[in-house]
Amino acid sequence: MRSVMRQVALSFFLLASAPVAASAEDGEVDKEKARALFGEGFDNVKKFQWAEALAAFERSHSIVPNAVTSLNIGVCERALGRYVRARRSLERALEENATDGSLSPTSRGDAEGYLKEIDGVVVKARLTVKPSDAAITVDGRPLAPSRVGDKDIFAAGVAAPGPGAKVPAERFEVLLDPGNHVFVISRKGFSDAVVNRTFVPGKESDLVLELEKLPATLKVSSSVTGAIVRVANTDVGPVPVDVLRPAGQYPVLVTKEGYVPYETSISVKPGEETKINAVLAEESMNVAEQWWFWTSIGAGLTTAALVTYFVVRPEPEPPPYEGGSTGWVVQPNAIRF
Repeated sequence: MRSVMRQVALSFFLLASAPVAASAEDGEVDKEKARALFGEGFDNVKKFQWAEALAAFERSHSIVPNAVTSLNIGVCERALGRYVRARRSLERALEENATDGSLSPTSRGDAEGYLKEIDGVVVKARLTVKPSDAAITVDGRPLAPSRVGDKDIFAAGVAAPGPGAKVPAERFEVLLDPGNHVFVISRKGFSDAVVNRTFVPGKESDLVLELEKLPATLKVSSSVTGAIVRVANTDVGPVPVDVLRPAGQYPVLVTKEGYVPYETSISVKPGEETKINAVLAEESMNVAEQWWFWTSIGAGLTTAALVTYFVVRPEPEPPPYEGGSTGWVVQPNAIRF
């Protein structure tokens, strides 16, 4: 703790004497206000009020950016256990010092020592996210691009709070503070995956985050009440009906007696809701399809058959006519008329 106090006190002295803060000729920047905020931060550090000190130093840096203030921001973040944020602030202090030269050799050495210490404390987690186009937040913040040496990596807890950003790949590395973190993976059509995990300081870890697919919803209605719905040859009941199915393509059939069936094929995505309104047309019956037509036709055909029979049936041959004692016989054909 004494080391921290010494560092902040030294930095405060450097800020008061650094050229970047001493000139009063730059009218667009209120350097007096920046100096006052820096002093406020220093007073809070003496009371071990690290959060209040951090807020004052950050406001001062927003007015007059310089390596001294960035170093003190990093010191406060380190004291609060925000190691990933402290790492970024300390790296920024060294970058700014290359331009403004406001850090003494001792302060520069302290910044480099803090960075080495922090690299032994932060967690490197190898994340595998499925599907790879999902969005991720850690503790309510999207990930921020970062580097460790010559290696690209992502940092948690650095970006401002907000919605998740698309992950860079299915597998990537993330810098985390040790302790507990909440990961939220989200993607349209999937239920959010919420994972709570605790990490040990300085350890590497593997974490697989996979989303469970949401079913698609088919909402089927009809212009006719009581119509029956079949989806993929399965009876799902009368309209209106909501049908949950995995993503894919399905044949839909809506039927009711006396109406022309409604048929379609629908393709649905995970989590998607698709509405189908089946308009059923009433069947048009012709006279040949009516029951009474065939009944009357049957009776008519019976009558016609009888009439035809009596008209065309052959007459029976009459018996020969006997002439008696005259000895002749008259054949029936001779007298037929």
